[in-house]
Order: sequence, then structure tokens, then C-alpha cells
Amino acid sequence: MAVLVTGGGRGLGRSIAVTFARAETDWRKFGKEVEVILLAGDITDLSFNERLFETAGELDVLINNAGSIETRHRIHDSDPEEWWGIYLPTREFLRRNLGRPLTISSTSSILSANTIPGYSVYYSSKSLINRFTEFLHFEYQQDGVRTVAYHPGISKKSKDIVGYCNGLQRKDADELLAKKEEIVQKGLQA
Repeated sequence: MAVLVTGGGRGLGRSIAVTFARAETDWRKFGKEVEVILLAGDITDLSFNERLFETAGELDVLINNAGSIETRHRIHDSDPEEWWGIYLPTREFLRRNLGRPLTISSTSSILSANTIPGYSVYYSSKSLINRFTEFLHFEYQQDGVRTVAYHPGISKKSKDIVGYCNGLQRKDADELLAKKEEIVQKGLQA
């Protein structure tokens, strides 16, 4: 099985890539070849995507994971360069591999249903992933393409982990964090 993970250099993408690489190691027992290729670049650049898929060769699975959380700001102050998408890697994957069973898995987020001022790029991009995945399903299911958009959960590394819960504002999260020991000792009944 040949898998391409975008955003595989760090965080969740790295974990996904390492997990597939470890699984590939187990497959060696069955005479399967294992090759890990690392290629850094910008997935929003068409020429990079062409080079990426040329280097990768024939693939079975695309994991659309590349992304980022922008610096918090309102839309009119946002940097257009921070708005990105999964379109180009998906297009190139389909162009080069369509005609056999494929899987496209895209990292979404429960936050796509949330609205917290200042996170318009991130939240909108996750909503886009959900809708784009639906279109992929209806346009390519007859071609044997499986699609999924998944929410991996909140990372322990997230600086605002408490702030994400229930749409809390940062000051509320700080208050909760200050009362962490009390909350843990008394439990949720407090």
C-alpha cells in the first residue's frame, strides 16, 4: 500500500506518517517493499504538487493533513497567504491514480462547527474540508474512491485546550486553569 501524508513533518501528520511507516515495517514480513520519502514544500503551489506526486508515484491513500492555526486576527486584518486548502493535492492524487480503489482521508475538526472571533481562517478551512469531502464522495464513489473527513481530538500540546471546550473565551480558560487542583479534588460535581 502506498500512502502520502501531507503535513507529515510535525504534529499529528508526523504521528500519522510514523504509524504508517511502522505498519509498513510489519508488512516486510510478507515480502512487501518499504520506502519512506520526505519532501518539503508548499501544498498550495501547483508546481510543488506536480513534483510531489511525480516523486511519490502510484498511490493508494492520500491523507490531507497539512494545515496551520493562523495568528489570531479578524478577517480584514488577515494575511491572504494563510488561507490554504486541500484542493491541489487532492486534484493531483486523483489525476494520477484514478481508475483503481483509492482512499482520501482529510483532517477536519469539531471546531468547524464553532465560531470564535479571530480564528476565521482555521475554522473556515475545516468547514471547507467537510464540504469538499462530501463533494468528493458524491463525485467519485462510483469510481471506487473512499473519502473521510475526521476529527482527531484536541492535542495535549494545544496551548488553549481549555479555551476550545464549549467555546470558552481565553479569560475563562485562565480562571479554570487557576482552579485546576480544586476542580480535580472535588470532581465535576463542584
